[in-house]
Amino acid sequence: MNKVLQNNKPFINYLNVNLDYLKKGIENSIDFFTKHKGFYWHIHEETIKNFYTSILKENDSAIDIGAHKGLHTFPLSEIIKTGKLLAIEPIPFLAKKLKDLFAAKANVTVENCALSDVVSKMDFYIYTEDLEESSLSKREERMKNRGEYIVEKIDVKTLDEYIDLFQSCKFIKIDAEGAKINILQGGKNFINKFRPLICLEFGDDVKYFNHTKGELFDWCEVNDYYLADIFGNIFKDKKIWEQPLPIWDFLLIPKK
Repeated sequence: MNKVLQNNKPFINYLNVNLDYLKKGIENSIDFFTKHKGFYWHIHEETIKNFYTSILKENDSAIDIGAHKGLHTFPLSEIIKTGKLLAIEPIPFLAKKLKDLFAAKANVTVENCALSDVVSKMDFYIYTEDLEESSLSKREERMKNRGEYIVEKIDVKTLDEYIDLFQSCKFIKIDAEGAKINILQGGKNFINKFRPLICLEFGDDVKYFNHTKGELFDWCEVNDYYLADIFGNIFKDKKIWEQPLPIWDFLLIPKK
């Protein structure tokens, strides 16, 4: 085995644990970790971009949940020419910048709100020195010594509220700092109607919203989705899914 992989114990453990459950993605996984010397951190956003670039066409529609500064909204808008692109961003000044930047694109809509499983007004914690960690939860343990935060009351909606705005939806990206399961639960009707491919960042921060990692596996079982890593390796065993993993971007792939 490649020396880079030999020295990358988390990934080797991941491969060993999942070996019997991998499908087509194993060669892609090995190639990726070899090329990037075993590191995932600095290239994970590019991996997400490569995924949706390969599946989307100009007439497809998509949603960017947690658009932030537009890291994925911009390339998505370059691909999607005639379909609808909805960008959700809860931080008010970031949402305003995105609205201004996309004002000339009629097919791009920017919404200043957060998504969850309820419709409400809620406190949103904006970490001024670490904006990407801002969340509907203060997450005191995780954010200890991570700088100051301000609290803003923001609109919270559900994905289901947008169901009538779409005729189809092929792809959803979710990066919502712990609130992923809540977003999926609040989008049950939308997801069951359009059956989009979903890419989400997922980790143990779901505990701050009173969820566990295993609930994502359960959600996929109930809603007829495959749960896979970003390389296409499908998890068939909940116990394996619940093991510590060296990556944090995953795919929800509709079975039908």
